[in-house]
Amino acid sequence: MNPVFLWAPNLIGYGRIVSAALAFYFANQPLIGASLYVSSQLLDSVDGHVARALGQSSRFGAVLDMLTDRMSSMVLMLLLGKFYPEFDFCFTWLVVLDVVAHWCQMYR
Repeated sequence: MNPVFLWAPNLIGYGRIVSAALAFYFANQPLIGASLYVSSQLLDSVDGHVARALGQSSRFGAVLDMLTDRMSSMVLMLLLGKFYPEFDFCFTWLVVLDVVAHWCQMYR
């Protein structure tokens, strides 16, 4: 196993994935779901600092972070569209905008 998979920032990233997945699982229980989603986003603010402080920045970690960001944003928008169907079109366009903007950024 490549040691980069076990670097501290990537372990934090895995925690973000678990926290986000649990947040979406508990979406019908707003207090639990929102708390888990917020914890996932707080971990997002920590992993980059840890990577730089420990000198553990990697391409794998950058991709893991970006994909986790995109997936959590997409699922949040889709859930909001489910809870507020009158705004479903707007939330769907925000998902499209997010994906296209990051695709453009990757290939710029």
